[in-house]
Amino acid sequence: MVSKLDNTGSPVPLRRGDMARSSAVARAPEGSSAPTASTDRASAATGSSLLARATDIARAAPEIDETKVARIKEALAKGEFQIDPDAIARAFIDMESGR
Repeated sequence: MVSKLDNTGSPVPLRRGDMARSSAVARAPEGSSAPTASTDRASAATGSSLLARATDIARAAPEIDETKVARIKEALAKGEFQIDPDAIARAFIDMESGR
């Protein structure tokens, strides 16, 4: 699931309506003129700031346990990995409801 960043720098799950609102905001109204140089600089600064925040969050994330990933891949290949569909469904519901 794609996430956005809230004002605290924490990832927040995107909801279906978020994409429509963000694309509507990103489009210029019909009949408007092209962006000015100052608008371009502001957009670049905002993008740069978002990139810096995303980079900081990624660096703060825990390291990937490659050994654990390899064990899970092996168990999957052997058909020995037990999947709990109820737990997966609960996780999706929690993610979509913002819990």
